[in-house]
Amino acid sequence: MEAPAQQPATNPSGQQNANPDATVEGAATAQAGQEGAEPPAEPPKPMSKNQAKKLAKLERLAQKRQEQKAEEKANRQKEKEERQKQLEASLATMTEEERAARKEGHQARLAARRQAMQERDERRAKALAEGNFRIVIDMDFNSVMPDNDQRHLCLSNWQVTQSELGVAEFFAGKIDEVVYLTADSPHTLDVLDPAKAYVIGGLVDHNR
Repeated sequence: MEAPAQQPATNPSGQQNANPDATVEGAATAQAGQEGAEPPAEPPKPMSKNQAKKLAKLERLAQKRQEQKAEEKANRQKEKEERQKQLEASLATMTEEERAARKEGHQARLAARRQAMQERDERRAKALAEGNFRIVIDMDFNSVMPDNDQRHLCLSNWQVTQSELGVAEFFAGKIDEVVYLTADSPHTLDVLDPAKAYVIGGLVDHNR
């Protein structure tokens, strides 16, 4: 007699389980994976009211600066067009002699301006060569100043060395040479030290 064929094992739901050992092994692997998994990251902490106010203020300042830049650019373009119209209208009423005299006077003014700029550059070079003190202008607030306020710093009138680094980065390793000048300090500076670098905050604020 032939022995009856064994029926495959079934789970309680009636589904066949072809390999019971595989099920046990899979459950063990899943459990080991859960134990080795990293814990879920903590949700970010909400900003405090003060932080939210500061962020909103910075965003408003940045937006206001962009609007001011666009307005100033439009005003400059409008003024340029108005001057051009006035010049054309003035030239249209001049005789040839008057135009020649105007051109000659314009060229003389340009020559005088170039001479003045050359003399200024020579004075700057001399002062830079003979000077013993280092003056630093901190431009960290440049991003929140309108273009008009930036122009009031008159940096183009000075012989300067520009750097994208902040004060701390620029003087890394020799920060003890830096003296930051501020009206809020209780100390009065009576004597300048040639070994020090004196920092002035480059901030112009006409809205105070």
